[in-house]
Amino acid sequence: MSAVHGVKRVVSAAIAIDAATSAVVLAAPSASADSGVLTVCSQGDYSTKVSFPDRGGSSTPDVARGACQSFGVGGSSAVERIEIWGVQWSGNSATTFPVDSGSLRPSRGGNVTTYGNINDHWAMVPQI
Repeated sequence: MSAVHGVKRVVSAAIAIDAATSAVVLAAPSASADSGVLTVCSQGDYSTKVSFPDRGGSSTPDVARGACQSFGVGGSSAVERIEIWGVQWSGNSATTFPVDSGSLRPSRGGNVTTYGNINDHWAMVPQI
């Protein structure tokens, strides 16, 4: 076998593996969302809550760091804005800071996962 032919095989195999991995990663978030349910996972070093400005600013309770919690959000097919907040506790006082914002279609449900710390934070939000 020539060196060029061997390189082509390796590159083709790497592309096939990369394509298969990408397909799995892209499919995972939508497959795990339940209709009418918002699941909030707080994977950073702070608690997380999600507020619903279109519902008068109501919000989920704080989800403790390292935990996931699911909330019923109804069955509306209208797209709603959501705001994701971090809550850092120090004794009895809390510092609340914006992490991200996004959209949610309650009838499809969705997942919010937060990461990082109070100075460097981000979130994965539902894909509508």
